[in-house]
Amino acid sequence: MRKAQSWTTIYLAIILAIAAVLLFAIIKPMFQQAASYAQTTMPLLLF
Repeated sequence: MRKAQSWTTIYLAIILAIAAVLLFAIIKPMFQQAASYAQTTMPLLLF
């Protein structure tokens, strides 16, 4: 039973790492798009 618990921890760590990489891959382009949008609209809002 002890061995099964250690494998569960390893699998959980791998899944969390994959989820973090996928989230980063999805969120980073969204922030880049938002930044470019802000650069084009902020000067129009300020003047």
